[in-house]
Amino acid sequence: MEDLYFKTITQTVCDYYYIQFVVFMQSLKTRKREFVQIRQISMYSLGTYTPYSNEHIAGFYKKDHLKN
Repeated sequence: MEDLYFKTITQTVCDYYYIQFVVFMQSLKTRKREFVQIRQISMYSLGTYTPYSNEHIAGFYKKDHLKN
């Protein structure tokens, strides 16, 4: 089950940039500017307005910098 904060904030940022939420979610690994900006703004907003840790937020976007 997806988190309500995650979906609401990301959907709002996607709407602002005229990108469909589904298209954005399918493009999480891309480095195109519009997708990177949406991801960064969403991650910043989640970190600022929710009690989630950075690791938890990065998990929503399938991002980590851990080296195994």
